[in-house]
Amino acid sequence: MNVIHFENVSKTYNERIALDNFSMSVQPGETKVILGGSGSGKSTILKIILGLVRPDSGQVYVEGDEITELQEEKLMEIRKKIGIVFQEGALFDSLTVKENVAYRIMDSKEYTREQIESWVTHLLSFVGLEDTIDKMPSELSGGMRRRVAIARALMGSPKIMLYDEPTAGLDPITSRITCELIMRLRDLENVTGILITNDLRTIQALSAEVSTQSPDGSIAFKMVDPEQLLEKNRFMMLKGGRIIYEGEDPNLEGNDSCIHDFLA
Repeated sequence: MNVIHFENVSKTYNERIALDNFSMSVQPGETKVILGGSGSGKSTILKIILGLVRPDSGQVYVEGDEITELQEEKLMEIRKKIGIVFQEGALFDSLTVKENVAYRIMDSKEYTREQIESWVTHLLSFVGLEDTIDKMPSELSGGMRRRVAIARALMGSPKIMLYDEPTAGLDPITSRITCELIMRLRDLENVTGILITNDLRTIQALSAEVSTQSPDGSIAFKMVDPEQLLEKNRFMMLKGGRIIYEGEDPNLEGNDSCIHDFLA
């Protein structure tokens, strides 16, 4: 079963076409990497999956549930299955790191305070920021804020992750750390993802490296033949709300017009 499926979806904003008869499927454990210029429809895809905007026509399915006509109460149940990392992190400035990470379940009666704190500590350890638990977002660097946002998105152990340009504006080292977190979720947790990016370093890493875990728990990243990653990655380029390339090749070889659009 497709985890996410778009079927002939169209969406316009004030006569500007965002998606034009767009269809897409994302398989379990696959990371769909979507490229495209400003206004190509990339962010609209994420908004529709989250139910923040409704398509003008077409159907959208999340884990087999058709969501385009769902009311807010039902959409909230769908959103619990999904983690989202926004551009710039989008943390709540008035909350501590601990409160930001716990935000999704802070008012839940399903967990005790001790369970929530344990979960927060675990997630911050996953992104390498356990020492920031009591800090305010203003005390963090841009890269640290982005990693806290990933920890927050993982609260509740969602099996679907949406990344909206998670490495945009980051220095190479911090960008690499963020990319490694995405690979760990893909390779070790079998998380299904949609990644919006135009960062060539991220694209190259995802298409050539895998993360592995040793019996002692240590994580390593190694280069592999791209053929070994065919089931994990699929690349798509959009222009004017339409797909102009889709396949396993991140270099878009043999698609000169796509490369020109990407570089333009």
